[in-house]
Amino acid sequence: CYAAADLIISRAGAGMLFEILFFEKPSIIIPLEAHTTSHQRDNAYAMQEQYPELFTVIQQPELNDQSVLRNHLDTFLNTAPPSTF
Repeated sequence: CYAAADLIISRAGAGMLFEILFFEKPSIIIPLEAHTTSHQRDNAYAMQEQYPELFTVIQQPELNDQSVLRNHLDTFLNTAPPSTF
């Protein structure tokens, strides 16, 4: 599935982030908001800092404005190389 994907939208679990990195797929990451820990947010921003070409982080509250995700998707669609399929 990863090989066929042009873009991945996901939470920020460590396993998922490293799978995205392994397959070198661009992604939109939405860290899980939790009151007891911030590890998903920390993981997501660390990956975005090291690999900005692959990881874009959107905070969950930002999704209350539907245009935020739409704008990120539009940016991806307008800058992504043509699909090989």
